[in-house]
Amino acid sequence: MLVGPGLSVDRPCVFLFSMETGQRIGVDGCRGGWFAVAVDVAGTVRCRRFACFADLVAESGHGARIGVDIPVGLPSHDLPFRECDRAARRLLGRGLTSRVFSPPSRHALAAACYREACAANRAEVGKALSLQSFHIMAKIREVDTFLRQHPAAAARILEFHPELVFMRLNGGVPVRMSKKRRAGRDMRLALIAGRSREVESACEAAFLGFPRRNVARDDILDAAAIAVALHEPAALRTAVPAPAPRDHAGLPMQIHY
Repeated sequence: MLVGPGLSVDRPCVFLFSMETGQRIGVDGCRGGWFAVAVDVAGTVRCRRFACFADLVAESGHGARIGVDIPVGLPSHDLPFRECDRAARRLLGRGLTSRVFSPPSRHALAAACYREACAANRAEVGKALSLQSFHIMAKIREVDTFLRQHPAAAARILEFHPELVFMRLNGGVPVRMSKKRRAGRDMRLALIAGRSREVESACEAAFLGFPRRNVARDDILDAAAIAVALHEPAALRTAVPAPAPRDHAGLPMQIHY
């Protein structure tokens, strides 16, 4: 069953993503797993929730490019901070730096509770973790495990920060209104519409088609913004820092927007 042109509703595994080589997919973590917005070479927009990241990648096809709002490349004792996080905070500016958090070290990913994670991270990089970072640690671990098991995929799975994307779509001015408020969501949707009416329509249909218990509206907007950005050549050039440093597993520590 489809809702709107090419938009799938939230039902299990009855709809496969297009295997077009030119497909561009924006991905954000959500309560129900991973939410993806895909735009193929014909401009058809497809939305889908996946329970696990590996399934999403498998259904995307080998030629797809994927942008994900999750840290790729993690700090360690020798590289205790990611320069891309610091650069992203500088771009967003005063009052908005909390939108960029520092991810855990790979050593901390194995921790069973917040206290253990903080202790492991402090031992590895000299500081504890924020609660925000801890709460998405399972998703960071999922992506990190997949990329270390499939290193060739790292060339087409890029880390994005949606707020930097919205800043670029807004002429370089950060969107200060929170995306948790309706006015903030409306402004972000308008920025998406300015680039793609098809993606805007897909977002509006997804707001109705995906239960909020699984996918929040800001998850939909973030994934959609990344999908839009991936279709613009500037997004592949606009990244911090350049060139990208590599972590101990060889994964790039670079944020695209």
